[in-house]
Amino acid sequence: MVRKNLYLVFGIFIFLGVFMSSVSAEIITSDLQNIISEKTSEEVQIIISFKEKPIPSQVRELVNENAKIRYEYNILNAVAVKVPANAIERISRKAFVESIEPDYEVELVLDKSIYEIESETVWENGLTGNGINVAVLFL
Repeated sequence: MVRKNLYLVFGIFIFLGVFMSSVSAEIITSDLQNIISEKTSEEVQIIISFKEKPIPSQVRELVNENAKIRYEYNILNAVAVKVPANAIERISRKAFVESIEPDYEVELVLDKSIYEIESETVWENGLTGNGINVAVLFL
């Protein structure tokens, strides 16, 4: 009977280990998984999306994982942080975390795109876009 119970307990631990790995793998994007595997001991800049608007205690939990808050978004349920790569897996298991992805740096490159979309033709007709804000968001 004791042996049967040990097998049952052992089986439950294996199931939970596999289940928790698959859950966190879905939360951590594949490109971040690649970054983590290369930078195991370095800090990584990431964006952590919350299931709901973050509350101060949740942000403190991230700080307790050595996350340095870089930016708290007002219109998104997310924060940008710099965190040790080896803490990301633990963070992904927190109940309030929806997803974790790299915080890529981007830059505007108008010197090439202006010619590709033939902006000069539009400008020659008096349409400059002055006073209009444009944003491109990738989700």
